[in-house]
Amino acid sequence: MRLRFRITSGNVDYYRVLSTSVCTSPTFVNVSYEVKKSSDSKNDIILITEPGACCSLNIAAVSNNVSGKVQTYAVKRRETVPDLVSQPTIKINRMSVNIVWSSPIQPNGNIVEYTIKFWSTTNSFKYIRFICTDCRGSTECNHHGKQKTLNVTATSTVNFMGDDNGYNRTFQREQTTFNVTVERLPVNLNYFYTIYATTRQGNGSMYTASFKIKSDLVPSQNQDKGVIAGAVTGTFVCTTAVMLILFFICKQYRNKLKDCKVSTD
Repeated sequence: MRLRFRITSGNVDYYRVLSTSVCTSPTFVNVSYEVKKSSDSKNDIILITEPGACCSLNIAAVSNNVSGKVQTYAVKRRETVPDLVSQPTIKINRMSVNIVWSSPIQPNGNIVEYTIKFWSTTNSFKYIRFICTDCRGSTECNHHGKQKTLNVTATSTVNFMGDDNGYNRTFQREQTTFNVTVERLPVNLNYFYTIYATTRQGNGSMYTASFKIKSDLVPSQNQDKGVIAGAVTGTFVCTTAVMLILFFICKQYRNKLKDCKVSTD
């Protein structure tokens, strides 16, 4: 970012940025910056910092090695598209899924919207949008002063089998955690979803994931019946085998008695 100053009166050798200057990221965290003097103009200062960062610069004009009155300027580096959302997690339940994510570590500007697209191989897309209700313009910096992150999660619940394909929700610019629950998911299907953040410069990098909800195991009551049926079947087979063995033993015993009776006569 190049800053240009106009000489209003007197002779100025160059402009100096004091170390008391500070730059703040769109997530209200102090970020580093670097100042370089322009080689082609003494009235230009080149400021290097993160995209979207707001800077409060204390600048003094220098003439004959004497600094003039310090002036404070609020400037903002031009926004770009955001990075990937951070800390994406997923919790798969019996017929639903819970998707959670946080703001990008490098937002590169004011996040004005988050979009999650959810679909399966057999169903149409569902779009869930979180829209910022109090985000300022892309060039404004006065709201960066004393903001704090809200410990409140922006949430949304979606019926996957419902007729609506689009869901709009709102969030405040200090909110950094988001939670979406998608309900009524048929089992044994592959599901896919993408998440991306948006600044006024466009959509950021897209996070993509997939999962599958498998059918649950047979309920314990049915499993018990299966075990009992197997035991009964096994008992019947064993009883039949024992009876057959006893039958052959008795038959052989009777034959022996018959033979003995014949030889005695």
